Amino acid sequence: MISRSAVATMLLLVTAAVQPVCGQDTHVLIITGLGGDPEFRQKFSEWSGTLVSTVGEKFAIPAENIIFLSEDPAADPRIQGRSTRENVDGAFTTLASNSQPGDYIFVVLIGHGSYANGESRFNLPGPDLTAEELLEGFSRAHRQVFFHSASQQKDVEIVSFRLGLTQPVQHTPVRWEPPDGRGEVAETHRILIGARSMACALSTRWALAAGKALPGPAIFEDVTSTIFVPPGWQARADEHANLILTRTS
Repeated sequence: MISRSAVATMLLLVTAAVQPVCGQDTHVLIITGLGGDPEFRQKFSEWSGTLVSTVGEKFAIPAENIIFLSEDPAADPRIQGRSTRENVDGAFTTLASNSQPGDYIFVVLIGHGSYANGESRFNLPGPDLTAEELLEGFSRAHRQVFFHSASQQKDVEIVSFRLGLTQPVQHTPVRWEPPDGRGEVAETHRILIGARSMACALSTRWALAAGKALPGPAIFEDVTSTIFVPPGWQARADEHANLILTRTS
């Protein structure tokens, strides 16, 4: 069985602490995989392009320390090659040769993933990149920075981010289905309140029509909560299906 992410996933592999110190360089490898649908191809291109601009302009990482691979090299003049498995392997080799002990290395993957027969893969043009191949490339860079490889017997943490965007709008319509008011009291049960046995109405939150009230004791069931109306109180539904509890005695 193969599963594929429905939205973009960004993965970071970090070989050192985030806070830089004097004399250390930062290297960034950005890999944009297969987009599949045109919508995802456009989003992946926009996100990766924005990331390249951010690390270069805001964090002052020189262009020679940024490797940018993508599905479509023609989409951005800063792309150095197509994000094939061969080019990804070469990029890790470049990272290992250009970095020095104590440098920071960030590897960012933007794209889709799949899982089949117990093996995870990152979708690339041509053969996909397996988790083992990603670890092997990471180990080469890790060896250059820390003088030893990331062990195949030990886990390498992959940090996943989901990106959300917000923007101001003039008006956001609230869509909801008003309560139909049918079956205000689904059934009645006997409950114990203290030492007293009392009849208790059992209903659903959406069954009470706007403006209608149900006296306690009553129980309203909802998908996220259960609301108890004690004796001497009543629950009234407003136009937005909120239950307003007021004391009656």
